[in-house]
Amino acid sequence: MTPDECVYQTLITCGMRGTKTAWQLGQVPPLPWFTYKHVKGGELFADDRNYAKMHRYEIDLYQKECDEDEREAFEDVLTRIGPWKCLESWIPAENAWITSYSATFHPDN
Repeated sequence: MTPDECVYQTLITCGMRGTKTAWQLGQVPPLPWFTYKHVKGGELFADDRNYAKMHRYEIDLYQKECDEDEREAFEDVLTRIGPWKCLESWIPAENAWITSYSATFHPDN
């Protein structure tokens, strides 16, 4: 399974709909949902013998309002992908609360 497939299959276990990059016009489901995309320039780790390239993803969780329980459930699933950090904000144009995550896919998770 590719890193993209693995990330998507892991994220949908949260019970929300999601898509890569963006929804097609007229196909946007009701909130909550997520989008994800692979970002170039992932991490490269080495210990003089072993080298591992970790893929970085931007994952956005869109909610009608900031529901902490919903967000915590999503973050529990996100933790299975690898380490992450987040930034939250209200997007008036989307009429949605968005939590943007930067996650590093760890293939052993």
